[in-house]
Amino acid sequence: MTNEELWQAALGEIELSISRQTILLGLKTRISLQGKVTRLLLVYL
Repeated sequence: MTNEELWQAALGEIELSISRQTILLGLKTRISLQGKVTRLLLVYL
């Protein structure tokens, strides 16, 4: 492998881990938002 190939592989790994963290964070945020909305709805019902 050349130096450039190593860099591209490393950057690919970094991008993958960042996107995975972003997806997880988005899911957690959505779940907590849904929980709050559900609680609000239950209070008003």
